[in-house]
Amino acid sequence: MTTDPTRATLRRIAATLNVPTETFLRPTPSGGTPLSARQQTLALLEAFAEVEDPQDREACLAFVRARRRNPGA
Repeated sequence: MTTDPTRATLRRIAATLNVPTETFLRPTPSGGTPLSARQQTLALLEAFAEVEDPQDREACLAFVRARRRNPGA
């Protein structure tokens, strides 16, 4: 279940993308089916919104940025 701040973030994202909020709340595929890039992005945003510690959030951003620059690392 998502928290109220997470739901508010998802509502803003949904409004920006012009899609229903429920788009983000659909269950992920089962049976080992890889998530689409869009589903991965949404999962990442939802998880990141729940990280409360500013240092932890910065560490998450640093990790993603490093992987973007060096995807094979």
